[in-house]
Amino acid sequence: MSAKQAPRRGLGRGLGSLIPQGPAEGEMAEPETRPATPQPAREATSAAGDAPAQPQMVAGAYFAEIPVEQISPNHAQPREVFEEEAMAELVHSIKEVGLLQPVVVRRTGDATYELIMGERRWRASKLAERTTIPAIV
Repeated sequence: MSAKQAPRRGLGRGLGSLIPQGPAEGEMAEPETRPATPQPAREATSAAGDAPAQPQMVAGAYFAEIPVEQISPNHAQPREVFEEEAMAELVHSIKEVGLLQPVVVRRTGDATYELIMGERRWRASKLAERTTIPAIV
């Protein structure tokens, strides 16, 4: 590496890029005095940039409020330990604002379901004494 080359940058820009630097001592920064004008909103585009991004629909999937007691945990759940403190925080959050993200289940019988994703949310909903839970079936 020669003396003229820029130093090699790592993965991120570092903490300095997150914290704005003020003017040097003795310098006064001139406040920006232009009137605030609303900017037109930009549409979200896909990676190709040709069309707005749309959620992918899965054939046969639907949203439903399912009784918590009709859901059974997945026997193949890799997580076996659920931290009590984190679970208590989630229970409190569910009591205060509700469940923000639905669980994902599959039908196993006429009125029974098995969890695919969201066991912590399901357990916390039971502890929060919720009778139903939002789910994607």
